[in-house]
Amino acid sequence: MDGENSMTEMRAEALKTALSLPTPDAVYEVVRFNEWLGHEQYKIELEELLSKDNLPVLTEWQNRSYLLRRAAYAVGDAGLRKDGSYAGARARFEETNPGFGERSYDSAESHGWFMAR
Repeated sequence: MDGENSMTEMRAEALKTALSLPTPDAVYEVVRFNEWLGHEQYKIELEELLSKDNLPVLTEWQNRSYLLRRAAYAVGDAGLRKDGSYAGARARFEETNPGFGERSYDSAESHGWFMAR
C-alpha cells in the first residue's frame, strides 16, 4: 500500500469514528486527527460533520477541543512529577473543560503527557 492510499484510509477511518461519536467528541476527534496529521491535503473539515450539528456549534466545540488539548499539559506534567498532584490535576482538567466524553479526556491527557516530556 502506498503512502497516499494509507493516508486516505486513515482519514476515512478518523471521519467514520468521528461520525459515530457525540458532537463534542466527534469534533475533538477531528481536531486530534488534523493536529496529528499536520497535512492540509488530508485534513478533515468541520463541514464534514454537519450531520452532527450546525456550523456555529461545531466551531464552538472545535475551539473547546483546542483548549482541551492545551489544558492537558498540566495533567501530563502532574503525572510526570509523581508528587501526588495528578488526581487533582485530572479532576480540574475535566471540571474546567466540561462536555467531552472519557475517550476525549483520555486522548487529550495522552497528548498532555507527550507534551510534558
